[in-house]
Amino acid sequence: MQYPANIAMAGTGCARIHQGHGLDPDVLAADLSDNLGRPLPDQQMRVRELHFGYAPRVKWCEQYGLSCDREGEWHSHWYEVKPSPDSAFTVVEWQRVLAEQLT
Repeated sequence: MQYPANIAMAGTGCARIHQGHGLDPDVLAADLSDNLGRPLPDQQMRVRELHFGYAPRVKWCEQYGLSCDREGEWHSHWYEVKPSPDSAFTVVEWQRVLAEQLT
């Protein structure tokens, strides 16, 4: 797997995943804009530092406690794990904000 890469996030849609934590926000914003387009007027960048594992070949997600639209088809999955140096990832996406938060 090469990073950064696109990642589908439940409930929010497409995002970008980067390896590591403490990454430069300007670099994250440029990558997000270049790959997923510029934000709409009511959006701002959301940055989350998480810990993930990666399963490259999953078919029955429910067995692992994962809810998935692709249940029964071979595909890959990211899943949250306990913190370790190798599991540190940063997920970046455009997020809608309330009008009062924009001022």
